[in-house]
Amino acid sequence: MVIPDMKRLPALLARARREIGCDQPGLARAVGTSVRSISRWETGKHYPSPEQASDLAFALSNASSETWRALVDALKLSLDEMLALCPNQKAADEAAPGRKKHAHDVDGASTTTAIVPLAPALPAKDVPVTAVIDLQSVTDDLIRAYAEEADVSPRRLRLALGLLLGEMQLMGVGLEEARALVMHTRRKLR
Repeated sequence: MVIPDMKRLPALLARARREIGCDQPGLARAVGTSVRSISRWETGKHYPSPEQASDLAFALSNASSETWRALVDALKLSLDEMLALCPNQKAADEAAPGRKKHAHDVDGASTTTAIVPLAPALPAKDVPVTAVIDLQSVTDDLIRAYAEEADVSPRRLRLALGLLLGEMQLMGVGLEEARALVMHTRRKLR
């Protein structure tokens, strides 16, 4: 078993989480672990298992390329494998001008630009907290049901859906247009 770099991992994990605008409970839900585990990883008291390390890198792939690459390195994950799983980081890697494929700087991190976070981790101030909690439980139930239907883990489905929504948000796609694109419905251009 490969042990992550515990000197760098806690700070990188917290930095990546803050860059994407996520709190510890949100990251715990995305990775499929407890808030206590996230807290222990960020304080350096424990380290994630190899599967959790991969899920962490996947969940935090909307962090800046520099932070994300340093995190992947600290987690002792294969950069090529993680780039294959994280299309937004791969796109940033390919879009970086004058950059060699998978080249690293002196500290092992790249210098590409940040990716916009998916969405704020906390509810909007004008939305009642009870509505957010109800919506969260309904969303969790739907993800579990569709994950079972698709024969994948709910954690993987949630991460894939989050990345899809983030990419569509980056492209400026609205909700109705996104629904039409996902469902392959033809829409007339106005």
